[in-house]
Parts: sequence; structure tokens; C-alpha cells
Amino acid sequence: MTTANQHRYREQGATSLVIVMFSVLLFVIVAVGFIQLMTSEQRASTDTELSRGAYDSALAGVEDGKRVLKDCLDNPDLINNPACAVIVAGKCSTVSDAGFVTQDAEGQVYLKSTTSTGGLTDTQYEQAYTCVKIALDTKDYRGYLNDDDGSSTVIIPLKTANAATQVNLQWFKSSAGVGSLDNFLTPDSLPTKTGWPARRPPVLRVELINLQGNPIATLDGSSGAWTMYLYPKEKGVGFSPQYNFLAVDGRDHSGLPAVLNTPKSVWCNEDITTNLSSYVCDATVTLPAGVDTTNGGIYLRVTSMYNSADISATPQFVVGADTHEAKLVQVQPSIDSTGRASDVFRRVEARVESKDDEAAYPRATIDITNNLCKVLSVTDTYSGTSGSCTP
Repeated sequence: MTTANQHRYREQGATSLVIVMFSVLLFVIVAVGFIQLMTSEQRASTDTELSRGAYDSALAGVEDGKRVLKDCLDNPDLINNPACAVIVAGKCSTVSDAGFVTQDAEGQVYLKSTTSTGGLTDTQYEQAYTCVKIALDTKDYRGYLNDDDGSSTVIIPLKTANAATQVNLQWFKSSAGVGSLDNFLTPDSLPTKTGWPARRPPVLRVELINLQGNPIATLDGSSGAWTMYLYPKEKGVGFSPQYNFLAVDGRDHSGLPAVLNTPKSVWCNEDITTNLSSYVCDATVTLPAGVDTTNGGIYLRVTSMYNSADISATPQFVVGADTHEAKLVQVQPSIDSTGRASDVFRRVEARVESKDDEAAYPRATIDITNNLCKVLSVTDTYSGTSGSCTP
């Protein structure tokens, strides 16, 4: 064998070795990539499961908080009723202090501590709620006006700790943003419901009802009821228009001049991309003089027209140039609950409608699902649809 042939013979083995090394390296890179992807997916799945478990734990705290709240509202003695006493104390151990559950030494009420779920070990998936606080009085009323099924009305008892002189109303949230507000029609030229864009805030019909010495049958045309319409027409930020019930109600109240009750323009902010959880529209309504909100019997009836909307109503009173919250008394208590699953925490605030024994809340004279038949009898010899009414 010549020297040249010997040299080429040695080179053939080195080339194969380099190819094998690069092949192994490529396989290792791909394998590591798949392992990282699987680990990331597993971590995300675990985090999601723990987050859901913490949320469920917080909801369990809310439900136990409702038991304490009901016990207090059934006998609202803030001193002698233990349920009311622990609510007023405002501690995280409200539910256990009321005697409804037992907490551990760290102040936690366990829901799950020994059962393995979803591949997680027992110690990883331990569930508990760690803090539940209840507030009987709240600064505002929060609700949802669902115009889709006709349940578009809420009735808010204006029973406040301090005499309120006005109510600030905020409404409509949209995760998709708000359509242009510039092309709104004039308030006295309202379109059909089908012509109202889905992303446009609704018109609010706001009614003030005074049942302090005014029977329901005498509210029409009396000084016990007022109505106004708030129309989201103009855009703006940081400005809340203010309207007085006495100045906008079109009915004659005890000699007051009748004013055409056209909808009143409300400033709405169409640029909410930075905070989609904020309300779009904001307006303040002034209560008539002499309306005392500290004794009960005063109600705000809010109806959504053309669209559904989240709503917030905050009673206020003014001292000089300063505006203060009047605080609603046991109208919509809040329950603040924190839940835990392993090392993941979730916090939930729930509002609970308290029962008002002073007045019934009718939404309509009649509410039906199917068609309604009307039988008209004009004289004793003519009956409109006698015998043929098939609802």
C-alpha cells in the first residue's frame, strides 16, 4: 500500500465520526426542546388548575359568609347577635368566630387537604379559604341591566347613613371597546332597537319613588315620583353632568312648571382601551329638596333601554365644595373572600341583595313568555274575540 492510499484510508473514519457527533447533537437539541415544551405545558396546566382551585375556595368562603350574613340580617342586633358582632369586628376569621366552621391554627378553613387530583400530590393541592370579611354598608350599588330578556330594571333602596342629596350613576362596560359616539342622533329622535349598535351604551330611564307617606296609587302626578332619561350622546373625560329631578320631569308636581321630559345628554368616554373594566358613561342626578334618605322608603328605579349594561349607583352628599359618600345601609352587603390552593391565592368580592320588607318590587303589571290574548267587550251585544282567543 502506498503512502497516499494509507492517508485516505485514515480520513474515512474521521468523517464518519464527525457526522455521528453532529447527528447526536441535533437529536439532543430536539429532545431538550420537546422536554422544555412538555414541562412548560405541564407547569401552565398546574398553574391553571391551582388558580381554579383557589377561586373555588374563595367562592366557598363567600357561601359560608352568606350564612353568617343571613343570621345577622334575620336579627340585626349589632351588639347581642354574635353573627352581627363578628361582622362589625371585621376580622378574617368572621365565619369561624360566628361558629359556622372550624379553622386551623393558621386561620384557614380547609376544603381539601388529603385527596390527590389531576396528578398533583396531596400537599400541592390543599385548598382553603384564608380570610372572609363582610361589610353590611357599602358605598355603592352594583348591578347588571340585562335588556336581552326583558329583565332590564333594578330597584335600589336609597337608605343611607347620611342624608344623600345626589346619586352618581355610572354604566356600561365593554371588553370590545365602544363604538363612535359622534354619530348619535338627537335625543328627541330615538331610533328603533334594531338600529341601536351593539357597542353603544344604552339610554337609562331613572325614576325616583318616595313612599314616605305616599301610597303607590297616588304617585302619578304627585310629588312622590319623578322620572328622567339619560342619553349617552357626547364624549368627554373627567366631567359628569348633573341633572335635577325637579328640572327635567315633564309632569306637573304641586304647581311646578311642566318641562318637556326629553332625554338629557350624558358625557361618555369612548376611549377606554387602557382600562376596559371602567364604566363608559357617568352622570349625577340631584334629589328633590325634602327627600330624606336616612329613614328608608326612597327608591331609585333604573331601566336600561336599547342595550344591556353594568351599572353603579353611589349616593352622595355635598358639604361646601367637597363631595362625600353617603353609604348605603344594608342594601347590598359585600363579602370579601380570599381562597388558596397550594401557594396560589385568589380574591373574590361578592355583593348580596338584602331583603327589603318595606315595599314590593314589581317590574311589570304582567310578565309572560308566550303571546297574550285580549278579549274586548265593548257593549253587551259585541265581544271582540269571544271564543277565539288562543294564546
